[in-house]
Amino acid sequence: MNSLNKSIKVLLVIFTIQGCSTPYYGHSKKDWEKLSEEERNAIKKEYEFILDTKNEQAHEDKIDARTQSIIDLGVRGKKY
Repeated sequence: MNSLNKSIKVLLVIFTIQGCSTPYYGHSKKDWEKLSEEERNAIKKEYEFILDTKNEQAHEDKIDARTQSIIDLGVRGKKY
């Protein structure tokens, strides 16, 4: 689980870097135009994977937060 968290964090950093870059998936327009169609498609697939992973992690974080709030409620008990 720990290595999974590290991997996800690395992917999120990559996503953040790409999100702040040009609309050519982290490449300059000049470099993007030099790439073959196959290379462009591979880059787009990697980008989609990163987005999917980010969205899955956000969903799992919401579930984990809700689970933890239920655990906390059970441990501390309901306050009236």
